[in-house]
Amino acid sequence: MSGMNNKNEQNEITGQLIKKKQKTRKPLKYILIILVIAVILTIVFYINSASDTFSVLNLSSSEKDFLNENLDYCINEVMHFNKDGNPVREIEYDICNAIIENTVPDCTQSDNITECFDSYYYLLALKDNDKTNCEKINDIEDKTACRVSFEQNPDCNSQESIDAEVICNLMSGNTGNIYGISDLEYKNFEKIYDFMVSLKTQDIEKCQSMTEEGKKYLCLAVVSNQKSYCNEFKKIICADNTYYYLMYSYSIKNPLICDKMDDIDTKIKCLNFVKSP
Repeated sequence: MSGMNNKNEQNEITGQLIKKKQKTRKPLKYILIILVIAVILTIVFYINSASDTFSVLNLSSSEKDFLNENLDYCINEVMHFNKDGNPVREIEYDICNAIIENTVPDCTQSDNITECFDSYYYLLALKDNDKTNCEKINDIEDKTACRVSFEQNPDCNSQESIDAEVICNLMSGNTGNIYGISDLEYKNFEKIYDFMVSLKTQDIEKCQSMTEEGKKYLCLAVVSNQKSYCNEFKKIICADNTYYYLMYSYSIKNPLICDKMDDIDTKIKCLNFVKSP
């Protein structure tokens, strides 16, 4: 009799264990289902986002293929095509890496060697807080803007270029577009000023708060000394240059494509192309 009771007790215990296992399996099952649904929804979201982009830009199937193929080429080969259809090294990416590696970029691969070195020395001056690098800049507007960022109580009215005058006034706390330039051009100067301050103060939080993705990743790369941010920077500049090449190749004058560009300088160049006869 006692043997029968023990057997019944064992069966009850076994039954309870099975029920517990079944109960624990159900939540895991539901969690897996939720994760699968989340992944599917994410994929659908990105597909729809891409479709919406193409729809808004009103691109043909050949233009879409052209855009995707050239973007992949730029990211993988670190090369983009200029408006004449010639492959050009994505030299800004090389400058980003050179600053971190304490080397000099190979500007001979650029389609504008002087501009390449100007960008490098400008960035180096801000990163090292070293005004002597400003003197190595060839472009007078960039040189004077670089110089003024190191001056204490500068005379903004006596600056040699509009770039230096605007930067000078922003440094002095004088805001507002009084220079006869477009609001977009003035906004660009504000972004450049924020970028300059972030580098000179090595403020990573200021870098992260930048709304221009390209400047944000370049700033983060230089301040944190991490090359992974140069890769993110490359993706942004590749996208801008590919959109621009698409417009030239297909003679598209759609300002909505300009709106897709991250860098304001490139966006202004794009809008000027749209307005050209």
